[in-house]
Amino acid sequence: MPSLSPREELAAKALHRMLAGRVHALLEHASPETRASDAPAIMKSLLAADETVIRQPPAAAQEALAMARNPNCSTEQVVRLFERDPALTQALLARANAAFYRVGSEPCSSIRQAVQRIGARGVESVVTASLVETMLCKPGNAYQRMLDEYWGHMTRTAPIARELALAFMAEPESAFTLGLLHDVGKLVILDHLSQLRKKQNREAKVPPATLQGMIDRLHEPIGGIALLRWKLGEEAATAVGNHQRTPPPVELDMLGELLYVANHAEHVLRRHGEIDFRQLMRDGELTVDPASLHERLEKGVGAPVSPLRRDGEGAGEGPAAAA
Repeated sequence: MPSLSPREELAAKALHRMLAGRVHALLEHASPETRASDAPAIMKSLLAADETVIRQPPAAAQEALAMARNPNCSTEQVVRLFERDPALTQALLARANAAFYRVGSEPCSSIRQAVQRIGARGVESVVTASLVETMLCKPGNAYQRMLDEYWGHMTRTAPIARELALAFMAEPESAFTLGLLHDVGKLVILDHLSQLRKKQNREAKVPPATLQGMIDRLHEPIGGIALLRWKLGEEAATAVGNHQRTPPPVELDMLGELLYVANHAEHVLRRHGEIDFRQLMRDGELTVDPASLHERLEKGVGAPVSPLRRDGEGAGEGPAAAA
């Protein structure tokens, strides 16, 4: 793994412990059918969570990402970066013309204007999205349907996270990037299976229910470790590694809470349901201000939300009631 700061080292150790514990639990309760399949070997190979599992971006992509994250990088340098890549330019202009950024009726048609409109964090999220999509979203095999489903959910969750960001004291474009990457561990697992298929010249033999359970339980720690390997930082890695909050982390993690709510909201919206606000606050043991969150879900995201309790608690029992 690339050199890490002390805080990143602690996060990496915690995520590896989580991954090892979940692999152990899955293997311990595996059915005879699962034990006879390729699943145990795949889970053990995932334990490494190294470059054989989590691919590093190509050098050119790493350079682009480093430039996008560099606060000292000039607008001219960023413009030249996009001028060399038509796909990046298309993604940049699409982002700059989204409703969140749209100013008046005139479309944004120049790279320079788009960069100025969405800012440094927006540029970073465009580059990150392009990198993940290019590197992880094209297996072209039996997993393509699952991958399309996961990537679609991730891209729909990102703008929700951005709309909710200020309720969690987060920077909106950073929240967008985290929303986009919250399930990246699922893509990494499918990518690893695709790499194994090429190496072994056959599809992995895993019962569908076992594969789904494996993805559901392992994608959080693997996603968090991937973010550390891609130098996205300890806070982002910890949030992605705990976004389902099962169980909620001991230490306060507002970004993790943000991802928990954005993820839940996307699922409810896709099913045309209503968010049970009290249950959301209680199940996630959320510490965010209920009134602020309720307003952003209802007015910012446009989600159907059950009423906020008039006594101001919003959540009833648990830590959120005292928030």
